[in-house]
Amino acid sequence: MVSHAGGTWQARCDTARQPPHDDWICIAACGEAPYVGEVCGLYDPERQYRKYDLVTFRDSEWRARCDDPGELPGDGWAVSARAGSRGKPGEKGDRGVPGAPAPTIARWETRDYRAVPVMSDGSVGPPLDLREFFELYHAERAA
Repeated sequence: MVSHAGGTWQARCDTARQPPHDDWICIAACGEAPYVGEVCGLYDPERQYRKYDLVTFRDSEWRARCDDPGELPGDGWAVSARAGSRGKPGEKGDRGVPGAPAPTIARWETRDYRAVPVMSDGSVGPPLDLREFFELYHAERAA
């Protein structure tokens, strides 16, 4: 006995051939995976549905009981989940210690054609490249 291509095969005789072949008897063949339904989103009365398809309708999830289940709600549909009511509010947690205020721009430094912000905490922010602005200005003035 061997397993081949998802099936189980028994040899009828000594053989070097692979199944399927007359030297083999198929004991169990690999079948197609069953249809388990599709998540279809919001219910559309114009669409065709198959057994096990899921839709949403009026804050609930519905599963088709059969192919062509008909109008929703109806006997061809089973509710699988409903929106619940809002729960009770939980207890208020402890307030944490307030953080330090965010740094602000204290001043600008110029370096070549860049403006560099120096923050109130002494750190340096990302530079602003001004060369493109000057080149654009000169090009417009020359035209």
